[in-house]
Amino acid sequence: MSRPPKPEWLRQCVLAGKSFSYRKKTAWKHNLINLTVFTLTLALITGVFMAGKVIPPLYFMLIAPPVLGFAFFCLYVLVIHEASHGMFLLTKNNKTKKFLNRMFGWPVSLFFFTHYGKLWEVGHLEHHVRPIEETDPQSLNRITGPRLFIEMALLMCVPGYVFIQRVFVRSKLQQKGSSWWIPPVSLTIFIAISAVLWTTIGWWAPLAMLMGLQMLGALNELKGALEHGGAIAFHPEPLLRSRTSLFLLRPLIMPLNISMHFEHHLNHTVPWYELVNYHKAIKPLVPEELRTNIFNRDLFDQVLGHLPAPMTDEMKTTYDEFTTSHAQQPALAAAE
Repeated sequence: MSRPPKPEWLRQCVLAGKSFSYRKKTAWKHNLINLTVFTLTLALITGVFMAGKVIPPLYFMLIAPPVLGFAFFCLYVLVIHEASHGMFLLTKNNKTKKFLNRMFGWPVSLFFFTHYGKLWEVGHLEHHVRPIEETDPQSLNRITGPRLFIEMALLMCVPGYVFIQRVFVRSKLQQKGSSWWIPPVSLTIFIAISAVLWTTIGWWAPLAMLMGLQMLGALNELKGALEHGGAIAFHPEPLLRSRTSLFLLRPLIMPLNISMHFEHHLNHTVPWYELVNYHKAIKPLVPEELRTNIFNRDLFDQVLGHLPAPMTDEMKTTYDEFTTSHAQQPALAAAE
């Protein structure tokens, strides 16, 4: 299906990403950054559980779930997301690179009840080609307003709801076909880790892990709404169906620059640690009247679904002319 022509400024923004691409990186330096963050994240998770040996269960259950949710979110972004783009770990040999990224991506995905191959290696590519269209496994990310708040409340307050959501809501939409084995395998992994935590620390440790997974689910719902929620989901230009969210304490809620989503969709070969520099490079290229829309600081209006899609008068005229001309084509063909 043909699409309207891209505005020149948007094309320049895409081209600006080439200088920040992982293809320009020295492999060992890139890998050192990612493996260091990965190791620190695992250390944080381990430290939280070890603290369960000395902190009273009541206080532990107040502190541990949000910290674990943040750490799990870091793993989700750093390992699964970056690996799906072939840039968690880099090597000169493409087959080796794919193997290494899968070696990390699959175990983390299974812990989060996710099919790494279908949802990420295949489905996430579809998300970039046709974002938030019906064929996109992440089309649920357009949800805003009361439905979003209810879903987040259920995830934060109802133990076990994350399994219901993953298996009976998102999985049916995201993992069609031969993915029946994902829930039982993931549940087995969860039970095995829970058993170890229960016997070595106490019942409160696996409960904290469960609530940490639920916090991750809530953060993921918020992330989707910030990235693609509301009117932008239906923008005629696919690259303008994503929004960057800039706000105080952003690294503690949306870690590893995951909220810089406009930049990521412009060029998905830019690693997470370069997105800030990419943002600075393209900001002057974006028309001034669109900057506060694309680079959004009004989180409440965004999650409520009140923000309009970014559009200049010139773009609107172009899209209207394109739509009109294509609507006339079948009639002209029939007349001939």
